Amino acid sequence: MSIFRYPGGKSKAQALQKIKAYFPEAYSEYREPFVGGGGVFWSIDPSISRWINDINRPLIAVYEALKGRPRQFIESCESIAPASLQEETVHSQTGIPYPKRLVNLFHSYLYDDTSDPALRYYFLNRCAWNGRVILDPNRRNRASFSNPRGWSVAIPSKLARAAEIVAAAKITCSSFELLFNEPGKDVLIFADPPYVVDTNFAANAKLYEFSFSHDDHRRLRDCVLRSQHKIVMTYDDHPTIRELYRELYIHEASWTYWGRKDRAKGRELIITNYPVMKTARNAVSCSFETVAS
Repeated sequence: MSIFRYPGGKSKAQALQKIKAYFPEAYSEYREPFVGGGGVFWSIDPSISRWINDINRPLIAVYEALKGRPRQFIESCESIAPASLQEETVHSQTGIPYPKRLVNLFHSYLYDDTSDPALRYYFLNRCAWNGRVILDPNRRNRASFSNPRGWSVAIPSKLARAAEIVAAAKITCSSFELLFNEPGKDVLIFADPPYVVDTNFAANAKLYEFSFSHDDHRRLRDCVLRSQHKIVMTYDDHPTIRELYRELYIHEASWTYWGRKDRAKGRELIITNYPVMKTARNAVSCSFETVAS
C-alpha cells in the first residue's frame, strides 16, 4: 500500500510475494536502511518492532510528519484540491493538457526551499514523472509535472492508514551502517540499495537524488559481511554485484518494475546471508534459481 510513487519500488504484489518468500518465518525486529517509498515496509506487521531509515532528508520528512503530526499533514494535503475537468489547462511539450493550477503549484514547490518539506516532497512525488523528486539546485529542472491523477481524492484516507502503520516505527535519516551495526535480538534487515545501473548513469539521468558510487557498493558489501543480523537484499543482476557478494547466497528473480509502461521484466538478484530452504512457501509462489551458496 505504498503512498509514494517511487522508481524501482517493490510495492506490487508480485515483487512483495517473491521477496518475502525469502524472509525467515519469524523475527522480532525489522529494519530497512534504504526505505525509499517503503514498498516492503508498508506490508510488515505493525506489531513487530520496525526501524526505517533513508539518507534522503525530504523523503524522511514525510514519514516523520505521518508519525509526529499526522492530522496537520493530512489537512495540508487536503487543502490542495485534485484536478477537475472544468479547470484551465496548459499543454506540455508533448501536447498533453495538464491542469494549470497544479502545474503552477508544482513549479512553485519545486523552487521554494522554505515550504513545508513534507508537503513539498509528497506533492512533487505524486505529480512528478515516474515519481522522481529532484531538489538538487543543479538538477531540479529535470523534474517535470506529468501525473495530475497522482493527486487524488483517495490521498487523505491512504495517509490516515499510513499514519497508523508508521506510528510505532523508529525513523532515522542517517547512513545505512547504523542499522547494520546496531545490536539487536532476532533482527531482520531488508536492504534495497541504489542499483549499479544507476551508478553508471550520467548525472542528469540518475533516478535517485542520492545515488551510490562504486565505493559505496563496496562499503555496503563490507557492512553486510560484518553484520550479525539476518539480511535479505535486492540488487540488479550485474557482474559487479555477483562478484561483491560471491561469499553469500545469490538467488535469481524477476518482476515488472513500477512505472514501466512496456511491462518488461527486470532481472534482479535476491541476496541472503543465510541459506534458504526450498519449501512449498517459496517454491510455489515464485520460480527462483539459487546461483551460489
